Amino acid sequence: MYTPQFPYTGNQAIITSDRVTLLADKDSVFVFGRQAVSLSSINTVNIDAKTRVTISSPIISLGQKDADKNGEPVLLGDTLVNELLLLIDSLTTFFEEAKDVQYSVPSTLRTNISAPANSLALKLPQIRNAIQNSTRSQVVFVQKNNLG
Repeated sequence: MYTPQFPYTGNQAIITSDRVTLLADKDSVFVFGRQAVSLSSINTVNIDAKTRVTISSPIISLGQKDADKNGEPVLLGDTLVNELLLLIDSLTTFFEEAKDVQYSVPSTLRTNISAPANSLALKLPQIRNAIQNSTRSQVVFVQKNNLG
C-alpha cells in the first residue's frame, strides 16, 4: 500500500479555489499518478456514468483498504444459486423416491432407498466442494458487518 510523504519535497502543482471543474467538451479527461490517484471528500465521492462504471484491478476492496485480508469475498451469485439448486434438486429427488418406500419389510426399505441414497451420497461432496471453492470471488472483497 502506497503512503505519500508529507511534506512533499519535489516539484508539484497545487490548485486551490472555491470550486475546480475539469471539462473535456469533445473527448476524455485523464488523471494519472505513478504511485497513486486519490479522491477524497469530507462528505461524498460520486462516480456517475450513463452506461457503465468499470473498476479493473487484481484486488478490489470495498469498505476498508484491508478488506481483502480482514473482510470477506463477495459471493458469485449465479454460481452459488446454481450449486444450491443442484443441492435442492438432489435432495428433492432423494425424498421423492424415499417417500414411497414401504417400511414394513426392512429388506424392501434397504433396497428401495439405497439407489437414491447412493446417488445423493455421490453428489453431495461434489456440491459441497463447488459451494466451498467456486462461489467466492477472488477479486472483490467487502468489509465484514459489525453486528456484535
